[in-house]
Amino acid sequence: MSDLSTQLQQACAHFGLRLELGFTVPLENGMKIHALARLPDLGGPNGMLIFTNYEEVSQLREDLSTYAFSIMSNRDSDFDAESWREVFIDWKWSGDPEQKPKWMTEPPLADFVNVLSQQGDDNVKDDALRKIAAIHWDDDKAEQILFDFACARKVQQDLLYSTAIESIADLWIHRGEINKEMYQKLNDQDLTQILSHWFKEFE
Repeated sequence: MSDLSTQLQQACAHFGLRLELGFTVPLENGMKIHALARLPDLGGPNGMLIFTNYEEVSQLREDLSTYAFSIMSNRDSDFDAESWREVFIDWKWSGDPEQKPKWMTEPPLADFVNVLSQQGDDNVKDDALRKIAAIHWDDDKAEQILFDFACARKVQQDLLYSTAIESIADLWIHRGEINKEMYQKLNDQDLTQILSHWFKEFE
């Protein structure tokens, strides 16, 4: 068993996540692809696949469209629970909403609102915006908070490249309301038109 397999086992056991090591995905063309592991309740509708080499999956993105996947290498030997928690939160919960672990909803939304409302380091606020989208993506209040913050700051900075807009996009991507690859290909003019539509709904 590889060190990464052992680390995944330890992290999933710590957080109570299901893990399937040595997971095989049957493809429509009759071939099979072997992943190091699958986490059924994170990532895409069929879970998060773990690979150690991008070349294994670089040509198979469409075949794996119902999965999410991550390319990982061995992590530091010392188990860091908070680091793994951030990884799992970033991958997002895709299982039964009623079974979503409490540790994936902390800190509460109100804590992030307090960070955004205070004077302080923009990097700290940017981190709060990203975490709102990652942790509270299924809360309608989170969406409104991100929009309000983007509207308040749009005169002060380049809106098209703001962390608030990126966070809104991440939130909508996870909900399936926009496609990630299409969003990343938008030019400034296209994105401006979309943003104008978004803001009309919330102003």
